[in-house]
This record gives sequence, structure tokens and C-alpha cells, in this order.
Amino acid sequence: MTSTLRMAFVFLAFVSLYITSTTVYGDMSLSYIISDSNGNASIGCPDANTPSARPAVPESTTGHIIIPATIDGHPVTSIGMKAFSGCRGLTSVTIPDSVKSIGAYAFYGCTGLKSIIIPAGVTQIEKSAFSGCSGLTTISLPNGLLSIETSAFFGCSSLASVTIPDSVTDIGYFAFQECSSLSSVKLSGKVISLAPSTFRGCSSLQALEIPISVTSIGEAAFEDCIGLKSVTIPSSVTSIDEEAFRGCSSLQTLTIPNSVTSIGAFAFHGCSDLSSVTIPNSVTSIGASAFSGCRGLISVALPNSVTSLGRSAFSGSADLRSITVPGQFRISEVFPDSKQSITNVIVADGSATIRENAFHGCSSLMSVLIPDSVRRIGADAFYGCDTRLYDESTIKGVSLVNGWAIGHDYSLSGTLDLKGCRGIGADAFSRCGGITSVMIADSVTSIGDRAFLGCSNLESVMIANSVQNIGEYAFRGCSSLKALTIPDSVTSIGENAFYGCTGLKSIHLPARFKGAISDFGLDAGCVVDF
Repeated sequence: MTSTLRMAFVFLAFVSLYITSTTVYGDMSLSYIISDSNGNASIGCPDANTPSARPAVPESTTGHIIIPATIDGHPVTSIGMKAFSGCRGLTSVTIPDSVKSIGAYAFYGCTGLKSIIIPAGVTQIEKSAFSGCSGLTTISLPNGLLSIETSAFFGCSSLASVTIPDSVTDIGYFAFQECSSLSSVKLSGKVISLAPSTFRGCSSLQALEIPISVTSIGEAAFEDCIGLKSVTIPSSVTSIDEEAFRGCSSLQTLTIPNSVTSIGAFAFHGCSDLSSVTIPNSVTSIGASAFSGCRGLISVALPNSVTSLGRSAFSGSADLRSITVPGQFRISEVFPDSKQSITNVIVADGSATIRENAFHGCSSLMSVLIPDSVRRIGADAFYGCDTRLYDESTIKGVSLVNGWAIGHDYSLSGTLDLKGCRGIGADAFSRCGGITSVMIADSVTSIGDRAFLGCSNLESVMIANSVQNIGEYAFRGCSSLKALTIPDSVTSIGENAFYGCTGLKSIHLPARFKGAISDFGLDAGCVVDF
């Protein structure tokens, strides 16, 4: 056989396989197609590539339709693409047990369809099969069903409940989106992931238990489920994607299991009824604005495992009172609208540092609990926190947190006795103009950059021989300081440490600094001895 004849034979065989026929069944004309080499029939058109594609019945068809199990001697095994699409007057359909699949757009826009029973043999409901069936109130899904494809029930706004059998392993994007009357959902125990926008806009849904089989909650999966009050997230879930619960304004309780490692941007944005959030120590990243607009939040606990925290993650929480937060983040970036409301702070266990400006401007702050793991407190970490953070009888008027002196209380006056303090951080007492004398105890090993900058009334400083480092500009502008002794324990003095100390008449320095005194910013009239 020549190649030309062979191609012609194949073409004819293909065309004969997909010949569309119309038969009179009962009182209606029903179009079908022979869909495979076994002679099985598909009502309407089986897929988008079929020649001679057309619906099974005219759009004007009304009332009840019974689809036959056989037609002209051919077993009916599928309802094809757009078979009954746009039949707004269709009220009910009987589907025979012989049907194995329901094609894309098969009942699209059948707004008069009230109920339907999917027979036991159906394993697949294709994309948008029942999309726009706004009158559909009940649907029965069989135990043998394997997949519900994209937008299968999109916009079925009268559908009140659905039970997805355990045989289903895949639910597509937008599958039940805008099913605004859906108040009860029982999910299959074999579904691995909830695809993006699966239940988006299901405004009547109040509670949901996600099965243990699910490992991820997709983007916008429950967005704008405004009636959702509680959701149970199982320990199998590892990620909550962007906008997953965005706009769930009635959500009151939330437990994030210790299996979740990431929470996407805007994941819980606008969940205004949430009062508390505890993030487990399995989470390493929280996206931008993840909990923004959660106006009801009073407490938030973030573990030290969080290494990536998106900007404005908790913006709009103006009533937030208590937080647990890793020390490496700034309140102004994570809780930008809560600086004036936060009263209690716990720095997350395991934090090694509290970064500069971390709690800057938290004017209502009353208490801070800092773990022993903290080894450094950055400049201006508690700047503008007017209330004493820690009561320590041996330190008069100074906040002592984990052994670090934290100043910036401009009401400080008189003598500072820093007994019990192990370090004086950068800018700790800069511009505290009321301080007249400082006693630095032998527990202190370092005096940070600008520690006493601008303390213009400071007249005397006693530095213990435990101090090893004096930072840059440490005493800059201490114009009332008259004499100073730097102990031999000091091994480094920062640039311009004594710049602007115009009243300093004498200073004793360790001999090691004989060749470096020009770096310290000493006034020309100051007498230096070693």
C-alpha cells in the first residue's frame, strides 16, 4: 500500500469514528457521537478536537431529560463537551450507570437545574461541567469518582452541601468558587492539596475540617469565605499559600500545626475577628502582609525559627498588646500600626541579638522579657520607650535587660550606679542631660559607641578595670567632665571617643595608647598622663 493510500485510509477511519448522529429518543432529538473503536457513544461532543462538534440538544430544551444507557445500539459511556451547555430551562437529568465521564462545560449555565445524581461509574468530572448552574441545590457524587476538575461547580450559588467521597484524589482550581450558599463540606481523605481558589467566595461556609491527607493549602483556596469561623488544619500541611484565607472576616480561632514551614503573603489578610495567633517553631517564613488588617489581634507569638518576615506582616493591628518576636526584626516594619499599643514584649527564645531600633517608639511598653541567648542589643533598640522596662534595685532609674543598660530616658538625673550591668550598648545614655555622675561596675566589659554622647552635665565617671573596649564618640560632648582615668584593662578606644569634652582638664591613659592620643579627639588644653 502506498503512503498516500495509507494516509487516506487513516483519515477515513478517523472520520468514521467521530460521525455525529441524531436520533429521536422519547419526545426529543438527541445528538451523539461514536467516541471510540468499541462503538461507545458520547452524548454531544467528547472533546475540543472533535470534527462536527455540536451540543446534544438545542438550548431551548426544558424540563426533565433522561439520558439512555444505549442509543441506536451503542452504549452511552460519556456526556461530551458542552452537551447541554446553556439549556437554562433544564430542571433535572437522569444519567445512566453506563456513563464514566462528564465532559467539559457539559451542563455549563444550566441555571434551572435543581438536582443531579452522578452515577457510580463516573470517575471524572471535567472542567466547568456544572459551572454557572445557579439553581443547583443538591448533588450526589459517587464513591468511584477520582477527579473534580477546574471550575467544575464554579458559581453554583444555590448548592448548600457537598460530600466529596474518599475516592477523589484531585480537586481542580476554582472547583467550588462562588458557591455562596455552601454551608457544609466534607472533604475526601485522599486529597493531597487544596488547589488555588477551590472554595473562594463560599460565603456561607462556617466550619471546615481539612483531612490529614492534605499537605498544602493553595493560593486563595478560602479567600472571602466571610462566614468561616473555624478551620482545622492537620499536621500534614507544610505550606499555607498566598491569600489562602484572605478576607475570612469571621475567622475567630486558628491553630497552625507544627508541620507548616511557610505562610504566604496576605494569607490571613483581613481576618478581622482573629484575636490571637501563635506561630509554631516549624515556620521559617511569613510573607508580606500575611496577617495585615487583622484588627482584632491582641496577642501574637512568633518563634525564633522565623528568619524571613515580610514587610507589614501584621499591619493594621492597632489594638495589639502582647507580642513574642525574634530580636532580629523591627517593630516598625512588622507591626507598623501597633507601636503605640504594645505593652508587653517577649523576645523569642534563641534570639542572639536585638537589632538596632527594634522597639523604637513603643511608648506604651511596660515590660520586656529577654532570654539568656541574647548577646547583643543594638543601638536605639528601646529608644522612646518611656516606661521602665525592668525593675532592678541596684540600678536607679535605668532599664536593665539581660544585663545590658538601656537608657534614652531623658528624665534620668543624678548618679548612675551600673552595678550588675555587663555591658553598655551603643547610644545607651546619649543626650541624657540630667546625668551628673556614672559608676561603671566591674561586671562591665564594654562601653558602646556614643554611649554617653551629649551628656552635657556629666561631671565624673568611674570606670572599673574590667572594661576592655570604649567605642567611638563614647563621651563626645560631655563638656562638664573635668577628669577621667582609663584603666589599664582597656585595649581599644574608638575614634573621637572624647571629642567635644571641652571641660576635660586631665586624663590618664594606659601606656599602650602613647602614639594614638591624636585619634581620641581630646581638647588641646587637656593634660594626658600614662
